Amino acid sequence: EFTCFTNKYLTLPTLLKILKKILIYSFIALASIIGLASALLYFYRDDIIYMASMQVNKYLNTKVDVAKKIDVSIFEKFPELSIGFHDVKCYEPNTIKPTVFASLDEVLITFNLFDIWDGTYQIDKLYLKKGYIHLRTDFDGSHNYMILKKDTTVSTKQNNTDFSISFIQLNEIEFMYTYRPSNHLYQAHIKETDASLAVTNNLVSIQLASDMLTNEILLNENSFIQNKNVKISSALTFNTESEIFTISPTSIQINTADYTIKGFYDVKKSFVDISFNANKNNISSFTSILPSSITQSVKEYQSIGNVHFNGSIKGHTNQEQNPAILIHFGFDNASFFHPKYKQEIKNAFLKGTYSNGSNHDLTSSSLNLLDIKAEIDGKNIEGYFLLNNFDDPFIDTHLKGSLVLNNILKIIPNHIFEQASGEIDFDVEFKGKTRDLKTKQGYEHIQTTGDLTFHNVKTKITAYPHAIAIDEANCIFTKNDVSIDNMHLLVGKNKVVLTGIFRNIIGKMLLPNQSVYIQADLEMGNIFLEDILMSDTRSNKSSNQDFIMPALK
Repeated sequence: EFTCFTNKYLTLPTLLKILKKILIYSFIALASIIGLASALLYFYRDDIIYMASMQVNKYLNTKVDVAKKIDVSIFEKFPELSIGFHDVKCYEPNTIKPTVFASLDEVLITFNLFDIWDGTYQIDKLYLKKGYIHLRTDFDGSHNYMILKKDTTVSTKQNNTDFSISFIQLNEIEFMYTYRPSNHLYQAHIKETDASLAVTNNLVSIQLASDMLTNEILLNENSFIQNKNVKISSALTFNTESEIFTISPTSIQINTADYTIKGFYDVKKSFVDISFNANKNNISSFTSILPSSITQSVKEYQSIGNVHFNGSIKGHTNQEQNPAILIHFGFDNASFFHPKYKQEIKNAFLKGTYSNGSNHDLTSSSLNLLDIKAEIDGKNIEGYFLLNNFDDPFIDTHLKGSLVLNNILKIIPNHIFEQASGEIDFDVEFKGKTRDLKTKQGYEHIQTTGDLTFHNVKTKITAYPHAIAIDEANCIFTKNDVSIDNMHLLVGKNKVVLTGIFRNIIGKMLLPNQSVYIQADLEMGNIFLEDILMSDTRSNKSSNQDFIMPALK
């Protein structure tokens, strides 16, 4: 049975006096400890700096220069002892000409006071402030950052590691890594990174949480992730003997998008095995990390919808070999809107796959776009697009749907039409190599089927002064040709009925420098030649257009 006697035996004034004495004695004890520590620092300052330097040198196999001024304090990182080095320069190991790869305004290391009292100088925390770190892998596979000794055998009572640093912090560091064998460059401004380090035998383990601003990631002259806020949470290991770098599941946040990456890289063999996945992403976030050369034509579009992609990179990566690349991607229920033209693509779906194939090069590369669906002006479009062999492209595609010309041209840059109206229904399938469109011999290998139907179409081509109108007409695709039956056209003031075959029309559509061969019958009433043969009268320059008069029956 518990009984409280506070009210009977301990009054409030008495309690306050006791607390006051406790605070006074505690303050006196703390001041005594600080005073004793300060006195010890004063008398043993040089010894502490020497022992700390010896501790650092146990693990480094490279030259490090520091300024003569060295700060020793128990107040900066209280209750730990801190030693501050200024103007620190770290040199590349095993080089004939001294080359600095890291320069820092300040490096601060801390030690536990009780460890020092026991005669143990074990680095507890490390702070790196303001400067740059430039890492590099050369063509022969050598690195400029292998600064840790491999024969470290120091042990501690606290853990089984050769040595460990419980906390590492980097602030305001310009970071750059150049991987010369594949012409890769990684640049970032590290705002703040918190990490820990442990070395067991030949295994270096790093835990980190980083907040940085990427300048760019340059892959074969293509710049990715330019000027983006990136947050990384990761666990990394590096075996200094086998030189295998392992990435445990790592979270990467780029602006509002989340990604996961894991795998390993064998430095000696230049072998990579990495998989990646997008956990939370949208179209705008995804396109923002791509090179401007890819996104230039679509950067003005506003978009919503979810993007999903995952993939893997596996194989040797050097000047002679490329790794296998497999990427699955797509988007669901997406919308694209151009604010200038007020045109929107809605309810868009896509499933895609990219692979560089068995040869890991352009000849075996393929791009598959499946289940393409979209809605434009209430008209549905669907189909697929397959592209094999990027060096000698073979295309297999099927598209079906309807388009309102006036609106669809608003979102197509650099087209030849000054104006267009009406609707077109299409159901077209194409198979063939693009190079077969360049020669008459290649036409036989092209397979095109389907039809194209015009409804009240009226167009005005920029380089031609008269409008062309088509009331109703149907075009049938066969191989590389288009057959037209009883098409009624209005060209200027000329009424024309056209029946015939336009040969190599597909080649002309895909390769503008190609020629079109026409075999057709024309029925006309009164002929106004000036409307048919006249060049653009709005230009004072003579026409450079070549015109070959067809044979007349």
